[in-house]
Amino acid sequence: MTSPKYLRTLDKELERRGYSLQRTKKHRVYYNAELGKSLTTSKSPSDRKTHYRIQQVIKQNEKQFLEEDF
Repeated sequence: MTSPKYLRTLDKELERRGYSLQRTKKHRVYYNAELGKSLTTSKSPSDRKTHYRIQQVIKQNEKQFLEEDF
């Protein structure tokens, strides 16, 4: 079970990176208008590596965006 503290930390980090929370019905869906990318996570992730994996996906999206500019 995921603690609310973890979700708040994740929300703050994603907001700092430009993602906004779109919906939370079955999953947590975030969208970054600048990159034109969406990110979907489980509503209650139980895996310890979830936060790390989300950070990897964000970095990957940002890298792809920078490569498209050139």
